[in-house]
Order: sequence, then C-alpha cells, then structure tokens
Amino acid sequence: MGSNRGINNKENLLDFILMQVFGRRNSIDGRGIEQLCKSLMEIEERKKPEDNREKHARIKEDIRDILDFLRRPEILREIKSGIPLGKFKQKYLEQFLGDNKRSYDMSGLYNEGIIQRTNEYPSRKKVKFVPLSNTMPRKFISSRNRGVIITRMGELQYEEWNGVKSGLSAYKIQIEEDDGEFTEYEVFSRINILKMENMQYQDAVLDELLSVNNIRLSNCGNYIGEIIELNPSDENDLPFTERRDENQYSYRLEGGLVLFYDSADASASLDFQKQQIADKSDKNSMSKPSGKDEQNNPDSKEQDELEI
Repeated sequence: MGSNRGINNKENLLDFILMQVFGRRNSIDGRGIEQLCKSLMEIEERKKPEDNREKHARIKEDIRDILDFLRRPEILREIKSGIPLGKFKQKYLEQFLGDNKRSYDMSGLYNEGIIQRTNEYPSRKKVKFVPLSNTMPRKFISSRNRGVIITRMGELQYEEWNGVKSGLSAYKIQIEEDDGEFTEYEVFSRINILKMENMQYQDAVLDELLSVNNIRLSNCGNYIGEIIELNPSDENDLPFTERRDENQYSYRLEGGLVLFYDSADASASLDFQKQQIADKSDKNSMSKPSGKDEQNNPDSKEQDELEI
C-alpha cells in the first residue's frame, strides 16, 4: 500500500469486495458475501491459469481469506451497523492485513548528524530524559472495546545540530488483551490528552498510533510517531496511503489526520537508546574489579539522569 511500496493485491481485492458489500449492506448477509466471493472465484477460474499458476492460486486463496474474514459474526454486525467504510478500514484493516497494512520499520529515518554532540564528551549526544514527579493515568476504551491506559512519565529532551531544542513525551501504555490482562509498553510520542475528547482523534491514537504493530515494529528506539492534522498535498494523498522520504513518513487516515514520523524525533530516540546501552555496558564493566576509579569514566556522570 502507498506510494513507496507498490500495490498489495490482497488489499485491492478487499477494497473491491468491501465496496460491493457496503453498497448493499442493508440486505447483505453471510450468504450474500459468500456468493459475491464465489462469483469472483469463478471469474478467476475462467482466466488462463496456465499463464501464471502461482498468481491465480494466490488470488483465490486471498478471496477465501476475505470471505472468512467478512463472514465473522462481529465483522458482519459492524458492517450492518452503519459504520462508514473509511472508519471500518481504519478499525479493521490492520487486523486483516497484519504487518502488510503499511510500512512499519522507521529506523531508516535515523540521521547520525541531526542531534548535537555535547562539548564535554563528543561521543555523547545532547539528549536526555527528564521524569515527571507526578503522573496521572488516563483510561480510554478503544473502538474494539479494549481498555488502553495512557500515563505520561516524562520528557525526552534533545537539541538538533543547529541549536533547535525539542522534546518528546514519554508514556507508559497499558493495552488490554483478550484475557483481560494488560500488556505494558514504554513509548515516545506526543499525545494531546485534551483532544482525546474528539472521537476521530481518539480513534486515530488508540487504533493506529497505539496499535501493537506500530509499537512493536517501528524499530526506532521507543519512538512511535504521532497523530497530526495535515491537509492532503495532492489528489493522490488519499486515506490509507503512505508517503516517505529521508526526513519524514506519513500514513494518511480519515478526517485530515495523519500518522506522522519525523527524522529528528526518530534520531533523538535512537541516539538515546544507544547511550542507554553504552551506559549499561560501562556500568557492568565498572562493577568488575579493574583497579580503576569509577570517576574516571565521564559517561557515568549522566547515568541516573538518562535512565527511564
């Protein structure tokens, strides 16, 4: 999906079938969806499979997967509930396509020179974590009726090569699993708690920004991007498409909202992660008898301040 990855055939098939299903959802049922998919299968059978047997076999398998997905009782109920097609896709596309929905690995946004080095110790970057003294958990319910607890824990502060200072909020995120237990994550992002009263923004945060795939697969330290408002730049900047260059990544959602990743934020998060790893390595080496004074290691001076 998107301008930088080529077309996902399974997604195109799903789009086509969803257009048909949503066009007559007042009367559609599991049997109707089955008949629609059966017709597509018959069309595929009438083609010349000997031209590309592997491709035709994959398309038929994709149609069967879509049929199984759309016939699920909760999915069929959602379709008949009157939910807009765009919101349905935002809510369920990742559940169906998994990590093929869009690009997830954002480590390519890292820029070695974008974060300023310290004057005292050139091996270190001007990035540090400042914890909050008071935290207040906020609980929300996602569109899939799962509890999500967001607790702001502090700020990752950094300075760019040109002197511009910025920061990312650090959050503890707790996401309810099928068994009612909560899985905990630590992330860097910017979440406007006041805007969470806007359901479109809230859904974008809970379903997209804080999706398990976005958290686990970003590969960018703890940085997971943020949800911003951004008008489409051209006629091809459509919902559920992505754009990427060396400085930023965007995945467009509904209502003018975008999941956005920035190179400076990504670099700060990864530089912070590297320094944490280096600090822990130094601490471990200093804990071993060496005959050297711990104070001779300059990196140990910022140890407590940098650890989350």
